Amino acid sequence: MKLKQDKGENIETKYIGNLDLFTPDEVFQFTNAELQLAGMGTRGYQKHPYKISLSENDSDPKSNKEIYDRSTFKLRNMIYDASYIKNKLVTDIMNSMGLPVAQSTHARFYINDSPMGLYDFSDVIKRKFVRTYFHPGEKKDNVKYGTLYKGCSMTGNMYLHAFLYSDYQEYHTELYKPAKNIIRDGAQPLDDIEELITWLEGLTPTTPEADIRKKMDVDTFLKSMALEYLACQWDGYLQGGNNYYVYRNLNGYFTIFSFDYDLSFGKWCEVNYNTFEEFCVPKRQYGEKGIVYSQLYNKILSREPFKSQMKKVLDDTVSKLFNVQALGDRINYLKEFLSDDIMWDIIVRKKIPTSSYDDIDEEEPIPTYEGVMALYGPGEQTIDDYGVYNWIKDMSERVATQDQVKFDINTNQGEVGNLVVKKKNGKNSSSGGKDDDDAKSAGIATKISINGILLVILTFTYFTLF
Repeated sequence: MKLKQDKGENIETKYIGNLDLFTPDEVFQFTNAELQLAGMGTRGYQKHPYKISLSENDSDPKSNKEIYDRSTFKLRNMIYDASYIKNKLVTDIMNSMGLPVAQSTHARFYINDSPMGLYDFSDVIKRKFVRTYFHPGEKKDNVKYGTLYKGCSMTGNMYLHAFLYSDYQEYHTELYKPAKNIIRDGAQPLDDIEELITWLEGLTPTTPEADIRKKMDVDTFLKSMALEYLACQWDGYLQGGNNYYVYRNLNGYFTIFSFDYDLSFGKWCEVNYNTFEEFCVPKRQYGEKGIVYSQLYNKILSREPFKSQMKKVLDDTVSKLFNVQALGDRINYLKEFLSDDIMWDIIVRKKIPTSSYDDIDEEEPIPTYEGVMALYGPGEQTIDDYGVYNWIKDMSERVATQDQVKFDINTNQGEVGNLVVKKKNGKNSSSGGKDDDDAKSAGIATKISINGILLVILTFTYFTLF
């Protein structure tokens, strides 16, 4: 089937061709690359999201199967993100907070010389990601993997959150999806998530904090939930039971962290809730059981000492990071850096050769250039979006006023967008990749992030796509 004609009937179709990848410094060329449709809620829009996989042929040289030790990438279409920077900005924030996060940059994308638009070009969370964040310092061939799950809410006849409850067992394969090739040796696909669910249900208000921390990375979870609240990630774990990962290592230790922030910073959300607790109230019924809080809210976040620890993480994040004093320069940099590419995308989107799916009632409107630029600064917006700058300013000031927090910005260890790591000698540096070995030896995970616009071109020789 030609890609131009696709209406969703063949979402698993893989198109084989050649990939040319241009960076500011080098040009990479690959054969036998695979292109296929990706995404969930945005797949049906005219500007489709894609996944690119490099060749898996055993006879191919490594240079044709990997780039920067990666073999698979996502091209996110940013349909819901008129600012073009929400996911990238959250990636930078999560790097600064020391959270696991797939690295990303922006890329112009072409198929058969036809421009398809500007995309968020990001890592896919696979074995490389797990090695980097959860097995630092271990050699690739020696890593003993645990199990990685993606929590996904379920829609259809009813909405069901992946809230980590034991009920609705018949839907667990849809709610908790194990990553390909990241399942603990000897385990069945759902064994480890069921272990977590059973453990959570056995917790009581008097379960010692130390026992909980032995089983779960509480600090990573608290930071992730703080960011969900501050950015209004209503499509994340706390409200939606969606867009989060769970990793269980061989010792039975669980790490839970969120991802995918395109529906954040005021997209279909207002700064109209006063507290973290109010944000934790889901907006949709849990199956047929009405409004139900998430399991991790009930068992962890609503009890002491974690309730007080959550507040401290929130206040510290607002004081030092989530405010316009800390993030304003990064926002302005991204605005200047991407301005020409945003204009290009706005023009290109008017003539993309692919089609919307029949179940898309209405396309997201193509923004105006002036409207996009306004999202990066204060004031009224002409686009149906709160504005990244406005959201960070208003949300941080609300929390600061309510909790009597003072902004305390310290850039001595680097700016947002660079990952601060510790060298062996104890000194700090802003890592662009060269200090990876030092960071790993200190037990701190890093990822190499390409800071330029990547111009990606795919040309297909075996299929006539259009």
